[in-house]
Amino acid sequence: MRQLEAFKPFFVSLNLPYSVVRGEQLALQANVFNYMDTDLDVLVTLKQSDDFRNIVVDAGGNTQFVSQTQTTTVHVRTQTEAFLTDVKHISWFCY
Repeated sequence: MRQLEAFKPFFVSLNLPYSVVRGEQLALQANVFNYMDTDLDVLVTLKQSDDFRNIVVDAGGNTQFVSQTQTTTVHVRTQTEAFLTDVKHISWFCY
């Protein structure tokens, strides 16, 4: 019997709830993992959809409801992970 080992040196993992009720607000947490040999600047995009609105909370605690594509650049050090919720707080507001 042979063994097979699969490994992704770079990937994004989303922490999503099991289910969502229409109108519910939830936090979307995206984790970017970098097990490569160099640090990376990663461009992460949440595309606009008619199925949800984004609630953006800035550093001052001000909230803004937007329905547009949002992009942010995240610096991910080698052998670590970056939590996008630490960089930019984004929630989904489901219709």
